[in-house]
Amino acid sequence: MIFSTVRGTPHAVQSVYWQSGLLTYTVPLILLSLCVGLAACGLKRRLQNRSVLTLSLVCCVLAFVAAGFSETYATMQIVLFAVVAAGSYWLVPARIRRTSMLFSVAALAGSLAALCVVALAPGNHVRRAFFPPPPGLLTLAKWSLYYAAGFIARSIYLAPLTFLVAGAIPALLAAGRHLDRPDDNATRMSVIRVVRFLVLLPVVAFVLVLACGVPALYGMSLFLPERARIIPLFVLVCATAAWCYFVAPTLAQRFSLKRQDVSRLQVVGAVGLVALLCLHPLAAAWRTFALMPQAKANASQWDEIDREIRAAHSRGQNDVVTPLVDIELGLGAAWSELYLDRDPEKFKNRCVARYYRVNSIKVE
Repeated sequence: MIFSTVRGTPHAVQSVYWQSGLLTYTVPLILLSLCVGLAACGLKRRLQNRSVLTLSLVCCVLAFVAAGFSETYATMQIVLFAVVAAGSYWLVPARIRRTSMLFSVAALAGSLAALCVVALAPGNHVRRAFFPPPPGLLTLAKWSLYYAAGFIARSIYLAPLTFLVAGAIPALLAAGRHLDRPDDNATRMSVIRVVRFLVLLPVVAFVLVLACGVPALYGMSLFLPERARIIPLFVLVCATAAWCYFVAPTLAQRFSLKRQDVSRLQVVGAVGLVALLCLHPLAAAWRTFALMPQAKANASQWDEIDREIRAAHSRGQNDVVTPLVDIELGLGAAWSELYLDRDPEKFKNRCVARYYRVNSIKVE
């Protein structure tokens, strides 16, 4: 799951290696995984007639902390636990229904409280000044649907290996488990619930991806920056793994697979996964080290520009003009996010001018 998420994320450098991106968008996913694990532990404790109140409070706190890292993640988490709460009421067996709802409602309460804190933060008004007014409700809905569908299609098209690994390994594990514990009666009793899950899961995944994009579209009239897209990608990876895990036993039964056939496939899958986990980081490291000379040169140019701007400010020059410097494209980026514009009124130029305490800044 970790390999698929990091491998498929549009901008691993900003999402994983850059401290601000890591804390804002990746750490909440780790806390979410911990929260789900505690909820699963709570369900086991309930089946043993043990108290789960403390675990539910911990889940509430974890959800609050996770949702406080960014409004993008907070919106997704709220929708996620709202869906889980509804699913707990309608789909979960009666013996654990109340416990499942307790954990989901506790996490939902923590998420809503965190979103209130994020929404009321005074810095929002400062940042909003750099972007156009929020779109209307109809426009927001249209943009959200368009970008969510485009993100899903583009993610699968650009990273098919990511979703192959995310789906194949859980499917092989589920097929082996089904053949090790054949239970025709239990299978017939649960088939309606499984089919309902398989139909609803893609819909829920789409809604969660859509929820990730709403804050950026509302606040900036733009889709998520690449560093934030690790969140909707994580949603797609989890949905792919869960869907394949639940559909695999049906396929194994449909094609009359034997235990030895699945065992061979599991061995092949394990060898392939180990190869990916070893070879892909080595290949990435090789490409990264090859960029070091150009990166050092770019860093020197960036430092020189920084010195020139500070020197201009110290001379009392408040309208600064700097040369255009290639910081990212020479390192293989598809487009640049760091270039300043020739128009000093663009939001990046205004942010840089504010940082250096000058009236305006632009490139030649």
